[in-house]
Amino acid sequence: MLARAVTDQFKKVAIYVHGNSVEAEDKNSGSYVKDQLELIREWCREHGYEVYKEYVDYGIRGNKPNTRKTLEELIADAETRSFNMVVVWKAKDVSRRILQLCNTIGVFYSNNITFRSISDSIETETPTGVLNFHMMTAIAEYDSNSRRKKKLRFVRNYG
Repeated sequence: MLARAVTDQFKKVAIYVHGNSVEAEDKNSGSYVKDQLELIREWCREHGYEVYKEYVDYGIRGNKPNTRKTLEELIADAETRSFNMVVVWKAKDVSRRILQLCNTIGVFYSNNITFRSISDSIETETPTGVLNFHMMTAIAEYDSNSRRKKKLRFVRNYG
């Protein structure tokens, strides 16, 4: 799952931001979405990347792909190779579900597009980055399963 490294001649970046509450839509309030966008834009400037497009899902909850129209648009544009890298603030903004996150990054990989999550230090440009991604997703899946089991026990015992 190793995409080619983004070279100097290929620095077209797609930014994806997800705000999970309706309040995130208010761009004048210093919202999470606004802050994410500014941090990612700054990171792109510092690294000399050209922003192809900003994909923003406002006020969308849930992990079903069909509920996030902008994420669907990002994936469609990835399939036409409109950009070379997808940058997010946190990987969970793409999906909290491991399988969906891996499938989405798989689409990027199959189209020679790298993925970078700035705050999680996840990148798919290097073998080490790919290894770290796999380890983090395995830990996240374990954590998710552990929480689910604890909830079931609680409901069974107190519910």
